[in-house]
Amino acid sequence: MKKITILMSVVIAMGMTSCGGEDICSCTKAMGEMGEKMLAEDADQKAIEEEYKDQMDACKELGESMVEGLEGEELEAKQKEMAEEAEACE
Repeated sequence: MKKITILMSVVIAMGMTSCGGEDICSCTKAMGEMGEKMLAEDADQKAIEEEYKDQMDACKELGESMVEGLEGEELEAKQKEMAEEAEACE
């Protein structure tokens, strides 16, 4: 159950962020890899989180900067645009 909760958090975060120094597709790919590793039997969640920490931090930072100052409908539209771009990467 804990793995599923973490995976869902990662997926939700991905829908709202992009990666610094990379693009949304790179970030989407990393999120998918991280999710697969988390769901594997005997997965070491701490080690996986540490492995992807820098990339996740970069995703969060750029994602926040992309929506900085946006509110209401503008924020929702930007989040939807980013999520659609991430979906197109698959």
